[in-house]
Amino acid sequence: MQRERGRNREQDHIVGPNGVQPSFTTLVAPREGKVPEQMNPETSRFLDRYAGGRRDQEAQIIQAVRGLFDEHGLRDPSIGEIAKAVGINKATIYRHVASKEELFLLVLASYQQELDLKIREVDESLDPLSRLDGVLERYIAFCLRYPGYLDCVGRLTFSPFPELAARVSGGALLTVGGSMAAVNSKF
Repeated sequence: MQRERGRNREQDHIVGPNGVQPSFTTLVAPREGKVPEQMNPETSRFLDRYAGGRRDQEAQIIQAVRGLFDEHGLRDPSIGEIAKAVGINKATIYRHVASKEELFLLVLASYQQELDLKIREVDESLDPLSRLDGVLERYIAFCLRYPGYLDCVGRLTFSPFPELAARVSGGALLTVGGSMAAVNSKF
């Protein structure tokens, strides 16, 4: 497991070998010399619920931004609009992300993870031209269903990397890079 450093403690992300955030007991217990079985079960359940609730809230924020993008297009929703759509205050959003740009990168990664699942439906046993046709068919259908996806891609395309890297955490860059690589490998 490795730690991806953000600008502050709230933005640090722990990523396991399969790209999934492990539970609290997997992370902390070995470091404290305890095996998960020795940790107080109630404490372990509480901490796992806390971490799960945090991931759930982050997912709600990302889904709200996706909904606003798909509804309004390229117009950037304000942090206030996003907070209102999720039912939280604006400060809570910044506990999950360092900047609006980082939030948009995570939204782009969310779109691309879903697109990757759609593209994986293409039968690998088909000849290359038929496979490419199936991939393009799914890509176009995805873009028509989620117009905010192309807006996110466009926003990223026009952002010089050094400027973008200065405003977002390394974890967000790795997340979007991994999702882009997965999708682009199918073309």
